Amino acid sequence: MNKSDSELFSQRPSVDSSPEMNPLHIQELTDRCIDLLSDSEPSLRACSLVSRSWVHPSQSHLFAEINLEHAVAVSEGSLIRTFRLLDVLDASPRLVSYILTLSIWPEVITPALFRRFCNLPYTRLTSLTIYEMYIDLPFDTCVGIQQLLSLPTLLSVDLECPFADKEQFLLIWKHCTGNIKHLTLHCGRIDEGRAAPTVDPGFAAGPQIKLESFQTNNLRDIQWWLDDPRCPLNFAGLKALYFSDGTDVLQRGILAPALKSVEVVMSASQVGDLSGFECLTDLSLMVIHPNTELAFRTIATIVPQSLSRLRAIRFRLIIYTNSDIEKLQSARTLFVLCSELDRRLSELRDTLPNLAIVHISTNSVPTPALTECFFPLLDPGISVQWTFTSFRGWREPVPWYRSIV
Repeated sequence: MNKSDSELFSQRPSVDSSPEMNPLHIQELTDRCIDLLSDSEPSLRACSLVSRSWVHPSQSHLFAEINLEHAVAVSEGSLIRTFRLLDVLDASPRLVSYILTLSIWPEVITPALFRRFCNLPYTRLTSLTIYEMYIDLPFDTCVGIQQLLSLPTLLSVDLECPFADKEQFLLIWKHCTGNIKHLTLHCGRIDEGRAAPTVDPGFAAGPQIKLESFQTNNLRDIQWWLDDPRCPLNFAGLKALYFSDGTDVLQRGILAPALKSVEVVMSASQVGDLSGFECLTDLSLMVIHPNTELAFRTIATIVPQSLSRLRAIRFRLIIYTNSDIEKLQSARTLFVLCSELDRRLSELRDTLPNLAIVHISTNSVPTPALTECFFPLLDPGISVQWTFTSFRGWREPVPWYRSIV
């Protein structure tokens, strides 16, 4: 959320109608009307100036999400707007209480600005994303992340950043809240080129973190952490798991109980061994054109008892379009790809008696009329659903675990 005019949020609205003089002044009705404008920042900014009764519901939407990700933060004048936003929040702590989601790329703001965000008096922050692609996090930044992870309101944490060494990685967990339900952890190989890290004898983490969903790229990168009994992550009640490699790690340690509870699995472009999962009902697979083989090799690892429980298979189709000609041909490419999926799924129909949904998410956007003829062989009792998104690399446009039902 970028603010370009700090005075807008400090001045009083010029018009106010008391409840006695306005029979239509019903706060619930006002809140509902403003909710309908939640996607329009200009409208919300205007609403915040209408009446005192409009201020809080308008500002609660304006400040609900603070997004300092790369595309926003590197735009012209972004540093000035970031300073101005922080000045507004420092001057009006009430506004901080509206922040529900915080997304930051530490590399595109100064360490001092990052620490200022960490020091804000959050009372309702539920979702945190720290995304640093290339540079090992400095120590002060790790201290700031530790401070944010201690917030008791946090439910979802997405850490996608490299750590210089195991000490800095372990530091962030020392006072971590036990209320986190959804964790994404992409930290690469810690202490690259050295012996596998170990947890220091004196390390003590915070309370157990009973996760409902867990996402990581390579389970082997954090195997040393997962195998240590002092790791605070608890997978006994895990419902959703996203991974791309290292499925052998699933068979032992604290991840093993998850095999009995996980219902939703998303496997990226590598072949995953899903033979140990007992309660699988929802499977998501990434397919990078033109290779569909990896996805069906993953399906082939599921034991028959689990395969019969599957209710939904979701394919995320990635079609690279680097030229204008390729973009024009993407609909044809999608048709060919879906024809192959149609054939392979039809061959498996007898082993998938409860399959009810085939969901296709793709960065190619054909006309809706075309998609109606993409799966002619599939059982008509199976619903084919579509989501069209822009390609953002491997990052999901919405939390992938939303498919939990």
